[in-house]
Amino acid sequence: MVLNQPTISKALAARWNEDGSENQCMSMEEFRSSESAIFWKEYASDELAALLYPNICRSLSDSYQAFGYVRDVDSFSPLQKVAIRGLGSLAMYFAASKVKSKRGIIDERKALEQCLTEWEEKGLKNGFNLFSSGKSAPNIGDVSMFGTLQSIDGLQAHSEVISNRVGATKEWYDRMNYLISRETISLE
Repeated sequence: MVLNQPTISKALAARWNEDGSENQCMSMEEFRSSESAIFWKEYASDELAALLYPNICRSLSDSYQAFGYVRDVDSFSPLQKVAIRGLGSLAMYFAASKVKSKRGIIDERKALEQCLTEWEEKGLKNGFNLFSSGKSAPNIGDVSMFGTLQSIDGLQAHSEVISNRVGATKEWYDRMNYLISRETISLE
């Protein structure tokens, strides 16, 4: 798990101490285990991630784009890269249709938009909250939602549902992106 990584734990411990004193926004326990943290962490893995898959594989072209990372894997030969990308994208496309069928999804983009609208309305309180924690710093629910959405960065689905979005979700995403990149730089 990401939180078990020494560099992540060190950064979080520096930001939030165990008892929440010294004017910290929240304790580490609240970061991990508040009702909001648990709900949105589960929502990210159970709902959002399940909707991202059919959204990145809506067409064979989208599936092929999703397999683009293969070209950067040095351990694959050129022939392996072509085979993995071609066959993998075909398999992903057909698997995505099974996911849609299993979840009763007719329009995957609309379902994803509804999921993000629920996040915006309930998690971010339509922009009233900076983070789902309701505080000035994110909790594990925010980190989970962000990580799930960031996993499709660079793909058409990300452009359509995040990069081109306006409102509280886009503002939150940009804020999280800034915070995560700032924390990563401070860890180096």
